[in-house]
Amino acid sequence: MSGVVIKKPDSHRREYSFVRLENGLKAIVGSDPGCDKAGASLCVNVGMCHERKDLPGLAHFLEHMLFTGTRKFPKEGEYREFIDQNGGCANGYTLCYITNFMFEVSPDKLTPALDRFSRFFYEPLLTKECTDREINAVDSEFHGGMTHPWWRYIGI
Repeated sequence: MSGVVIKKPDSHRREYSFVRLENGLKAIVGSDPGCDKAGASLCVNVGMCHERKDLPGLAHFLEHMLFTGTRKFPKEGEYREFIDQNGGCANGYTLCYITNFMFEVSPDKLTPALDRFSRFFYEPLLTKECTDREINAVDSEFHGGMTHPWWRYIGI
């Protein structure tokens, strides 16, 4: 599709393909029948260096808030519970120019996991009830990492 060539080492056993969805989203799909996990990752081209000066931490805060519930799955913690119950893990991180979200689960649970994951990006709840707690979590992570060399580097 669309002539995109995905380069990989000859020794790499996974197969990859490029797809462009009807909504314009571009994705690379990897397949390895020998894997005991299936998952997805979504990278958004916005990070902390895109924030307004009067709203520091906004990208990281939004990263946290997307995990708290969606219209179809409004119960806070339901996503993590589903992932944990199906042998997986999930996380996200915010860097200077990107924010990444990812998960992995047992292969037979990929479809319901993708249903939950994809909704972060088009029907998040962003509830007031979670706001103060997530602001405090982001602030705590920021202050806890201030002595780490990475934070000193990006603060330059």
